[in-house]
Amino acid sequence: MNNPPRVNQTHHGGKVYEAAKKLKCLPSEILDFSANLNHYTPEIKEKDWLKFKDSIFQYPPEENELKELLAHLYQTDPNFIIPTVGAIQALHLACSFFKGKRMLWLEPGFSEYSRIASIEGLEPVPISVELSLSAEEKFQKLVKHSKEGDVILLCIPQNPSGEQLQWSALIPVVEEFSDRNISWILDESFIEMTQSNYQGSLEFLDQFPNLFSCRSLTKNWKIPGLRFGFLSTSNAEMLERSEKNRKQWSISGVTNSWAQTFLNKNLLQKNQTAIARLLLETQSLIKTLEQNFYWKIYPTDTSFFLCELPNPLDALDLSQQLLQKKILLRTYPGDPSLKDRSHLRIGSRTKEQNLLLIEALRETI
Repeated sequence: MNNPPRVNQTHHGGKVYEAAKKLKCLPSEILDFSANLNHYTPEIKEKDWLKFKDSIFQYPPEENELKELLAHLYQTDPNFIIPTVGAIQALHLACSFFKGKRMLWLEPGFSEYSRIASIEGLEPVPISVELSLSAEEKFQKLVKHSKEGDVILLCIPQNPSGEQLQWSALIPVVEEFSDRNISWILDESFIEMTQSNYQGSLEFLDQFPNLFSCRSLTKNWKIPGLRFGFLSTSNAEMLERSEKNRKQWSISGVTNSWAQTFLNKNLLQKNQTAIARLLLETQSLIKTLEQNFYWKIYPTDTSFFLCELPNPLDALDLSQQLLQKKILLRTYPGDPSLKDRSHLRIGSRTKEQNLLLIEALRETI
């Protein structure tokens, strides 16, 4: 008997094309709970698609206009913004500024951090923490190890658990560390997928040149195929170096056209309402999983959450069985910080789609 197909999620979720190829179906048939997207985001209309189509046949415009657009939306200085191809490029760009330095981050965490550190020539110093600790307790453990590094990479909200560290706990430490020559790279890819201020750390940038914010518009606007984000800092040396080494046309004409259409205050407000709706559905899904399947769900402030399955359930086996039903979950094969096979992460979708997941679990478990 052939082994059932399994999707490699060592570094990232959202492997819809790989799943579809193995199942011999269309990507649109896969119900993807492994990626964290806003499934209630404002719809792209037909007239917008025509506009995007026209942009394919032109070279992209200069990025100054895009910087102004982002700065106006996020209420920051346009000179502080560097548009990037998603948050991943923003992280690479920020890390490249600290080549040869030691970088700390919390584990369990985003598995790409180690790879980015290696590519950009930093010495990785991952700090292991217990999942049961609160966001503040994990942060305090990171602070205790701060003398071991030159750069601290912090994910807000945390990945994979989704719990958010409060700014009131972070900013005083950032201020204290300014005198110690320690810099902070904040991965705020999911900050807009919470109930906190969508600006995130951007409102503090002019006070702290040792602060670097990596942002993604992929998740909150549900545009993973466009790959759009930005790096923001008030560090003059970093900004000058980035402009000097920056490749021309790093942001495509289609992405630019999308930004000109969607990045305005009116649609931002609608999108924030959509995210609030998604967060309500997330809590409803969590409650159902806890009450019906007795899963342990770690506290979350966003639309994804980490699950610990009771014995004898195996996360990899369960995800493999659900894949047969064209449902994709996020597992952590080979992750040294999650040493067993009892953990998986779920990114909430619409109410109707979440019910399909529950139905599939009832049929499987």
